[in-house]
Amino acid sequence: MSHEKEIKDFYKKSFPVKSIWTLFTARNAHMPERREFACELSNDKTKRTVWKRHIPCPSMRSLQDVVEGHSFHALHIGPCFSDSAQRVGVAQTQVVGKELVFDLDLQDFAWFGVSKDDQLSNDRHVKAVFAACAVLVEILKETMGFKEFVAVYSGRRGVHLWVLDERAFFWTDREREALCKMIGGIPSKTDPRVVETFNILNNPSFGKSTWHALDEAHQILIASEKDGGVGIFDTQSDVDKFIDKLFDVSVQDRFSSAQNHLKKYVMMMTNTKTGEAAFDALELAVSKNKFYANRLEDVMLSISWPTIDVGATSKTKHMTKSIFSIHAATGRVAVPVPLDCLFSTKNNILPPVVTPREVGVDGTASKRHFEVGKQVLDQAIISLTKPADDLNVAKRARR
Repeated sequence: MSHEKEIKDFYKKSFPVKSIWTLFTARNAHMPERREFACELSNDKTKRTVWKRHIPCPSMRSLQDVVEGHSFHALHIGPCFSDSAQRVGVAQTQVVGKELVFDLDLQDFAWFGVSKDDQLSNDRHVKAVFAACAVLVEILKETMGFKEFVAVYSGRRGVHLWVLDERAFFWTDREREALCKMIGGIPSKTDPRVVETFNILNNPSFGKSTWHALDEAHQILIASEKDGGVGIFDTQSDVDKFIDKLFDVSVQDRFSSAQNHLKKYVMMMTNTKTGEAAFDALELAVSKNKFYANRLEDVMLSISWPTIDVGATSKTKHMTKSIFSIHAATGRVAVPVPLDCLFSTKNNILPPVVTPREVGVDGTASKRHFEVGKQVLDQAIISLTKPADDLNVAKRARR
């Protein structure tokens, strides 16, 4: 079966169109066509991707027609408007709201430096993104009191965290940006790849749940790949690479002789050690050097703290790839992940690789992940708060 045929069959037979349509029209159920849906299409002649935006879907059948359309590849979700999405551009048609969505991507965790084309490395390191997403959930619970979340694997190397709480839905761009700035770490002056821990550690908004989640994220990073972790200290080569980055001369070239001496001492302390033993030895070796003790702390925080794409999160009009849509580059399906699995070290859980070909085949991992994802989505629909009444929608539309 050709790749294009697999995609068409998936969207026709497996894509949970009823659940997707219900989730994204629930808050404007009286006028569901106010929600903007958009799609990626493949141009038959140029083979390039083209976009079709502002598609109103007043019924589940109309959304089904969209995803079964000619050359359809992926569905994207936009905001709700004060009138039909088709009338965008008319002066009176304004954005009413959209779910708060955080886009976490491995490319923004600059410390790893993993190529987007290296899928094996992405599958290994994306577990750090899942762990950071779990940290973000705890941050949002503690600081904002949010309760309704759906975490979705992008299909390559990222996670979308959808916040479904009603009050977040009506937030303005300015409010969303302010939250991003509050959560986001300040890049280190000496190395933009890492954030400074000082401002985060001294932020009273972050409490015990956040710090506990960070400890769990650190364990995921250090746990070996065979044990379901990221395995940043899996081999002696991994340890040496980490030390080389830690002692990058472009970061701190003062007192180079002392720096070189400390690096040699650290390498001696970590020689033949891997995993947690290597990290403990590294931590002990730099403990009496204030700069490198702080730098090690900054590095570990930077690869476990959620790095947020502020532009994608703060702009209400930003389009977000739909849950259960197919990633164009990998052909994998974007599936929801239970929140209690974000810290999982079971190798058969993260990342949840789902391919269109295997979705309908009983006994496959794709089938299992797909069914679990559907359960997460259906539970989100059940838990979704009641849609705002017409009066509240009108008030927000006038702002």
